[in-house]
Amino acid sequence: MKRSIVLFKGQSRYDVLRYFVDYLSEGFVELGYETKIVDFLQDDFSNDLVKVFENNDVLSVVSFNAIGCDLRIDQKSLYDYLNIPFVAFMVDHPMYHISRLNSNISKMIITCVDKSHIDYIQGIMNLDKTLAFIPHAGIPKRLSLDTKPAEDRSIDILFCGSFENPNEIRRKWKEGVGGWLSEFIDYFVEYILQFEYISYTEAFFDILKNNDIFLNKDNINKLFSLL
Repeated sequence: MKRSIVLFKGQSRYDVLRYFVDYLSEGFVELGYETKIVDFLQDDFSNDLVKVFENNDVLSVVSFNAIGCDLRIDQKSLYDYLNIPFVAFMVDHPMYHISRLNSNISKMIITCVDKSHIDYIQGIMNLDKTLAFIPHAGIPKRLSLDTKPAEDRSIDILFCGSFENPNEIRRKWKEGVGGWLSEFIDYFVEYILQFEYISYTEAFFDILKNNDIFLNKDNINKLFSLL
């Protein structure tokens, strides 16, 4: 009986996805599965790939943001060759990984941390894949992390993220794109800024509807991919 789950590790800003892999592995072990981790940042990761699949006991592969989706044997997807599911656990918006999600893997399962991301995959990417909503989880207290009580912290809430100068980003699309597309992006951004909360997908379809713009799914996908 197949009871092994393979998890892929790769490059991650702040190493957050690498921690996710470690904790998810612990969770699978608690549920009674054996886990095998392949770290793509290691020089010998190709040897590890061979080892984890050599016993034919792998139930599934789980990969954050679908890394490793392009692995092939004789021009065929590795996962189709082995007849196992490839779970693309998306934590970024799917629009940043279109080429990965378009991979020709018959048993690809895509999970998203936001329901609007599923809307995007269905309504804009038009992918015929198995989809599931899995929100972000927290770290249980049992891990005994060395944390300070809330009342002893000098910063109440610390939010880590990345930032770029919006004026510099705007300059890039003005100079790099230009024309009607540049104007559309301007309009798109200004529309989103009117709302406290609205997803890219909702804003995109609102703009098409409000301006009586009718596009087929192929053209919708092409236009959205340019934003």
